Amino acid sequence: MNIITLQKKIWLKLYKIKRNLLNPNYYKFQYWKICYPKVINSQYKKNVSSMFGFSRAIFDWFKDDASELPYKYDLGPRSTVVDVGGYIGSWARGITDRYNCSIIIYEPVNEYFIKLKKNFSKYQNVTLHNYGLGKENQNIKVQLRGIQTSTLHPQNHNYDEIIEIRDIAQEDDITKNKIDLMSINIEGGEYELIQRMIQCNLLVNINNILIEFHEWYPSYKESGKLRSIIQKELNKTHKLTFCYPFVWESWQIKS
Repeated sequence: MNIITLQKKIWLKLYKIKRNLLNPNYYKFQYWKICYPKVINSQYKKNVSSMFGFSRAIFDWFKDDASELPYKYDLGPRSTVVDVGGYIGSWARGITDRYNCSIIIYEPVNEYFIKLKKNFSKYQNVTLHNYGLGKENQNIKVQLRGIQTSTLHPQNHNYDEIIEIRDIAQEDDITKNKIDLMSINIEGGEYELIQRMIQCNLLVNINNILIEFHEWYPSYKESGKLRSIIQKELNKTHKLTFCYPFVWESWQIKS
């Protein structure tokens, strides 16, 4: 290991310690762990909890053993599912293996798309698109950080890739079909995407919407406001079936 790599690792470790110590949720999280000692019982859960800022919602997610909720829908072989932000396909594969339904996956990052193609090479009921969905046709810069890959300001020069985003209102697979389930997990882009769907009256075509809102984008203060606005609009056509704020929540169309 060279000196530069070592310095980066030390800096990252110190940054994480400082971030935790300055986060009020971190101390509450330690108290919850004492109250429920069996909940955070693996390194994986510790890492995920840190990724979600030690929120009460992520603690409750593990306490309630809620990891199966994103897969529990009334689906079958004739169902159509859309995965916006497919990453490498873990959720999509879980859905197709359970229900043998048709699924359309959107993933704009080339590295993840290549893995998607490999992971679904033997599936006949999966359609893959190497672009993302949003409020308009545009190309944006991203920094690749695995499941925490994030978009960047146009003037930022420290980017890893430029990805293609297409206007969801022009996407025939969505605008001309009835969708049984749509999953949206696009690292902050969900706010503009869902607002565009509301604007174009696309929500009425979707029976279930599974959303991961991201608390850090565009800021902790603004994300709460944007989520509240979107929830009020969603409530006009859908009902909330489960909710772990800024982790996962699901909306089902009203009958």
